[in-house]
Amino acid sequence: MIFCKVRNLIPNYAQYVDREKISEQVLLNLDKYPIVFLIGPRQSGKTTLCKILKPDYANLEDISLREFAGSEPKGFLDT
Repeated sequence: MIFCKVRNLIPNYAQYVDREKISEQVLLNLDKYPIVFLIGPRQSGKTTLCKILKPDYANLEDISLREFAGSEPKGFLDT
């Protein structure tokens, strides 16, 4: 599993996110690992990036999907 964390955010200031660089890193990790976590501040484009790079991505905010992943992890990864 990969955890990407943005640190040292300055409140009330816009942060430039190099979406191309992040996209490359996410795609490289998707080739290496069955699960990649993309975390960051609210409204920073995480869901949009997931939809662009992997339209069939699994969003664990869906309660039934999260329960399935928790109860049947192998089945979840195989789907």
